[in-house]
Amino acid sequence: MASKRLNLFIEQGGTFSKVLTWKTGTPPALVNLTGKKAALTVKNSITATTTFLSLTTENSGIALGGVLGTITLSIKASATALLAAGEYVYKLNIIDPAVLPADDVVTPFTHGKFTVSVDGSK
Repeated sequence: MASKRLNLFIEQGGTFSKVLTWKTGTPPALVNLTGKKAALTVKNSITATTTFLSLTTENSGIALGGVLGTITLSIKASATALLAAGEYVYKLNIIDPAVLPADDVVTPFTHGKFTVSVDGSK
């Protein structure tokens, strides 16, 4: 599956929540995310080695909806208040844990600009 582009906009000091739904096939069918994990990383650029923000299923920044195929991204207002205004890039991966951690299957789900705004403007 090729990762789809989706730009995200966050207002400093506001609660951020975004629900995405993964469907595939013709006709589109929901993807079962039961047992999977997810990780979203925000960086200054695609090639940057430093992560500006990290949301995962482990740190409660991402919740997966199992058979409903939903991926809910969440950032508390207290956390967005600490984000520096600017334009960044992000990538969201879905991880299917295997028996051995080295064998995890990583599927790029979406990517795009990650804009933090002081006044809510895009």
